Amino acid sequence: MTQPKIRELVEKAQAQDKEALALLVEQFKPLIYSRSKDEDMRQSLFLTLIEAIKKFKYENPYDFDQYIQEVLEKYLS
Repeated sequence: MTQPKIRELVEKAQAQDKEALALLVEQFKPLIYSRSKDEDMRQSLFLTLIEAIKKFKYENPYDFDQYIQEVLEKYLS
């Protein structure tokens, strides 16, 4: 998925668009599954992902993919 498309989905998800949020969660599902084999931990990571989507601001100096990776790594540490 391109960065402009991700940005569009993030903005829609932040405006309470559940379909956009679901598409973003699906986009990052492989990242979450690669981080843990434990189903409870995966559920926690999905919740962390959703919260991160809600909080993300595009003035950050890095792209959304990197931001999500950093948030998930921080949660796991």
